[in-house]
This record gives sequence, structure tokens and C-alpha cells, in this order.
Amino acid sequence: MNIQRLRKKSRNGSLEVEDLLRAAVEKLPGLEAELKALALANGWASTAALSGDATRTVPFAKWAEVAACYASQGFTGLRELAEDNQNIPFVLGLVEEVKTVESTAFVLELCERALGPTLSKDVAFDVVSSVNALFSFKHAAPVSDEQAERFQRFLLALYPQAKSEVHRAKVLLALRGVGDQDAVQCIQSASEFAEPWADTKKAAQSAVRKRIKAAMLKTPSCA
Repeated sequence: MNIQRLRKKSRNGSLEVEDLLRAAVEKLPGLEAELKALALANGWASTAALSGDATRTVPFAKWAEVAACYASQGFTGLRELAEDNQNIPFVLGLVEEVKTVESTAFVLELCERALGPTLSKDVAFDVVSSVNALFSFKHAAPVSDEQAERFQRFLLALYPQAKSEVHRAKVLLALRGVGDQDAVQCIQSASEFAEPWADTKKAAQSAVRKRIKAAMLKTPSCA
């Protein structure tokens, strides 16, 4: 990704949020000024809204703000943006693409906020989705045993507050990358899911057990 390609994609209407995030992660020189110019020139919206034909407007201006902030200020800037709860879903969307020790620490901070009264439950479950995205797949962000335990505590504490199958499934699936035997027990005791989430418990339990086995193999045996 480069500035010229961003301009071209903006002109021909092919620009996507992923392009902005990729440019931010690569910290392209001059990105902040370029995104401000593109937002002004194209009249990008800051909030999503339904148009007359029932299509939803992508809030490119907000995504551009987050991308520019990270490119110029890194996680220091993202922390400032995340002080406004409305920015958190956008900030998390970028952080999920970074996958560094800093992104792990940042999301852990938000986990602790999410258990308090300051974040809505919808935002709290956005944080859950980021835990899943960062740690449950290949090329996961680095996480220490101590951090994994804290993530698990967050997920297990939030699970009783999940009032929908989607939210329940998000929590159990997020345990795949950070869970231990306590997670296995939680998954086993969870209520069954209807379609399309019927395989949630099986998938989560299998992944956590593989994680436990892998951790055991890494532990040096006593002579």
C-alpha cells in the first residue's frame, strides 16, 4: 500500500476500510495529512447511516481518523481516542490488525474497563471479539501465561452477562486462545446452542484442550 494507490482507489470508488487499516499498520509517511485531505474532498461520513436504498454508509471519516492517529502517534494516540467509548469499536478494528505485545496490553486494558460500569455491554462484547481475533487463530498476537489468565478471568466474568446466543458464542470462542482447564469446565457446563452456533462448544473445547496440551509439551520435565 502507498499514498498513490490510496488516492487511485478513492477516485475509482474501490477504497475499503481494510485499505486504510493496512496503510496505518504500515505507517505510511504523510498518511495523516493525506487521509484528512481525502476525507474532506470526498465528504466522508463519520457515522454509519442507512441511505434511501437501504444501503449502509461506511463511516470512512472515523476509520480515517483512527488510521491517521495510529500512523502518527501509535498506541499513545489510540489510548486517547479510546477514552471516548464511541471510538472503541473502530480502535479495536485497527488493533486486531497489529498483533504485537502492545496490542495485547492495550486490549487487556480494555478488558478491565469492560467489567466496570463505563462501557456498554455491546462495546464489552466488541472487546471479546478482539480477544478472539488476536489469539484464536494462526499468527496470533503474543500473550504471556499471566496475560492469558487475565483474559480468561475477563471472559468467564462476562459470560453470565451474555443475554444472546451470539454473545455467549463470542465468549466461548474467545477462550480458544487463552483458556486453561477452568475454561474447559466453563464450556462443558454451558447451555447448548441452536443453529448456526450448534458447534460452538465442541470447537471451543477442542481448541482449549489443544492449547493445554501444547503448553504441557513446552514445560520442561524434571530429571
